[in-house]
Amino acid sequence: MEDAFTGVMKGRVCLISGATSGVGRAIAEGLARRHATVILLSRERKRAEKEARAISAKAQNAKTDVMEIDLSSQESIRSFVVDFTSHYDRLHVLVNAAGVLMFEKLLTEDGIEMTLAVDYLGHFLLTNLLLPVLSRSAPSRVLTVAGHPRLLKDTKIDFEDIQHEKHFQGIEAAKQAAVLRVLFTYELARRIEGTGITANAFHPGLVKTRLFRHAPWWGRLISGIVRPFLMNRCSTGVFVASSPSLETVSGKYFVRKTPVSFFPKWADAKTLRRLWRLSSSLTDMDER
Repeated sequence: MEDAFTGVMKGRVCLISGATSGVGRAIAEGLARRHATVILLSRERKRAEKEARAISAKAQNAKTDVMEIDLSSQESIRSFVVDFTSHYDRLHVLVNAAGVLMFEKLLTEDGIEMTLAVDYLGHFLLTNLLLPVLSRSAPSRVLTVAGHPRLLKDTKIDFEDIQHEKHFQGIEAAKQAAVLRVLFTYELARRIEGTGITANAFHPGLVKTRLFRHAPWWGRLISGIVRPFLMNRCSTGVFVASSPSLETVSGKYFVRKTPVSFFPKWADAKTLRRLWRLSSSLTDMDER
């Protein structure tokens, strides 16, 4: 049982995006039960404060905090990092769990397609900006949520049209973002090797989410029918974030707490570097 590890995260600071619902919320509670200091990131402060109170009521001796961020806005991400590092000098676990599923194409204030911005580029920028504090806090971990390998194995990335300007389809945009998060994890793990930071991706399992909140009526109907059969816990995410056995494990993709083999046939080391360069360009980051 998860609670067998109560106390294993005492004194460790954990930052979780998308923490007011779904995977992020489930991991936040799981880590709070292990006595971590859990910081819930959200665009909606009041909702995050409500969830923080709920976590504190369920997890004995929970230490929670709430901070605002809009992952669709690069300015908001940069401002958040300044705010965070002015309040915290340590960060041991970063969980990239936020996500959207858009059924109509929308552009962010930065002119980037919304799914790509929130699901992938926002986390790319956030992670890179937090690497200095993660390094100072080593051993530390970066976890990034992804879909099940079976759903992603045939998804291809069109680097010439990564924002789906020619044709937008919401499910395909979300699948592309999931694959990008996995490839980002692999390349990040290579780049931070030897720093004391690890980077891993994980499939959360069947967790209750609000992912279909922007769906047409039929999507919300299906989601409502399926929702009662889903879980409020994310044991794999909590395991990858907190297990002492994974302190030095990096560059893996976990499904049901077990690393699996997943690398698209069309991808190679050159592809990962190309993705990093493109991501750096789209977020105005210096390419390292």
